[in-house]
Amino acid sequence: MLSKSNVKLDILFIFLFPIVGCISFFKSGNITKYASPFFFFLVFFGVFFVVPTSGDAYRQYQDFIGFSAINFTEFWEEFIKILNFKSMTESDIYAYSSKFILSRISDSASLFFGFHAFTFALVYVSTLKLVLKNVNVHKTILTTFFFLLIVFVAPISKIQYVRYYFAGWLFIYGALKILKTKNYKNYVFIILSILVHFSFLVPAILFIGYFFLRKRIYVWMIIAVFAFTSNSFLSQFTSSISTFTQTNFGESQLQGKTAAYTENEEYIKQRTQRFEKRTWYANPAKYLRWAYNVILLTLISLILLKKIKIKKSLLNLFTFSLFLFSIGQLGNAFASLGERLEQIFFIVFSVFCLHYFYNNKNKLLNNIAYTCTPLYSIFLVMSIREIFSVGDLFIFIGNPLFAFLADRISILSLISG
Repeated sequence: MLSKSNVKLDILFIFLFPIVGCISFFKSGNITKYASPFFFFLVFFGVFFVVPTSGDAYRQYQDFIGFSAINFTEFWEEFIKILNFKSMTESDIYAYSSKFILSRISDSASLFFGFHAFTFALVYVSTLKLVLKNVNVHKTILTTFFFLLIVFVAPISKIQYVRYYFAGWLFIYGALKILKTKNYKNYVFIILSILVHFSFLVPAILFIGYFFLRKRIYVWMIIAVFAFTSNSFLSQFTSSISTFTQTNFGESQLQGKTAAYTENEEYIKQRTQRFEKRTWYANPAKYLRWAYNVILLTLISLILLKKIKIKKSLLNLFTFSLFLFSIGQLGNAFASLGERLEQIFFIVFSVFCLHYFYNNKNKLLNNIAYTCTPLYSIFLVMSIREIFSVGDLFIFIGNPLFAFLADRISILSLISG
């Protein structure tokens, strides 16, 4: 990980004051130069992750603790059932296998979340290297915002969900590598994303069709407009999908999750209405969605009016964004699938916007993008707030040795009393 030209600087950041390396990355935007200290900071964050008293992180950790009572024979029998889609309790190979292997070592939260931070950081930093290469991310206010959105749509705090966002970065990395190099061996990363979270089976299959039509910009604009205006289109097929999984996968966990997405009215209602009683800023994705819908609609309109032209170097990024936008919109027919895929769209479209506004200027589009800065800001503030809610205080003010001597406490809990 350490670059030869910056070994001493990296070591200083890593062992004495990791947050400085992280800040240096954000200040410069140079992920290549600060990859090592930034990577270490992410792992450091996971090792001293503050486990919430409820929610997905708490459930994942409690489940992990329970794995200490499972022997290898029980593990292997269940593992085979997962592969055959016959498991009653599990559907994701990555989560199940990692919990069992780590439980052989310790039931420590530091080990559990440190490991997930390590695997997350490997793909996260590799993707940032891929998309931020040769770009001055601080060229304008707009490029700075899009740089921050790339980083903060699914940052290190998302390890509390263990599976989905790690799978998301795997999918993005594999897809972008294929689009850049046309090397189909990179599809292995997309396959891995399915093993981490089963829901990526849908975009993984559809990506094959997208790839062969990736340069058909007008086709993808039509699909995107259709998906946006008819996002309930797939709802008429939910019963067929449920019947298919029931027939082929019986009473397995895979069938159970499919039923939850398509038939469980209580779960669907809970997912769609969970923000209604919260404060206005508690649904930050809504504000970024507004901003990106406006920018995307303006882009499509200007292209159709031949006011702007997408360069060949950005064509794949744009059509890939339209592809993700479309399946996210159509996925709204199923509880939570659409909003989860939307997060992947946010990241990829942020990459496109960074590169577009770095190299191009259209007065109308620029003005609209600048007008949306309050919406970006709300999203970023809430994303950073989440980092502070699960990040130990000494991650930000200390070093690994110092942090081991102190009790874990998040900055947010310290402020709130």
